[in-house]
Amino acid sequence: MREKHLHLILNDGVHNDVNGFQLHQEILVTLILIPAKVTSLLEILTFLNLSNAAENFPIFLLALRIFLPVPLTIAATERIFSTLRLIENDHHDQEATSRFSNYIN
Repeated sequence: MREKHLHLILNDGVHNDVNGFQLHQEILVTLILIPAKVTSLLEILTFLNLSNAAENFPIFLLALRIFLPVPLTIAATERIFSTLRLIENDHHDQEATSRFSNYIN
């Protein structure tokens, strides 16, 4: 049942680039194959590559390679915007101080 939902999520009504049923099957088989000590997605990707099983899970490995860098990219972007916000606030504070001192003098 879940693979049906996954299949529906992975298409836009016209295009179907990823076979949701196959992805679901690859995930289930991977969960059976990996040892209990492998807990993170990066460890799963590393385990599959080192065990030469990568060729048996093409869609799942592609999904992992797409998904894994996303949080790092988002975090870097968040830090940039946070830094820019601090610079902007500092600039506004300096302008306000300058205006206030001009008003007093």
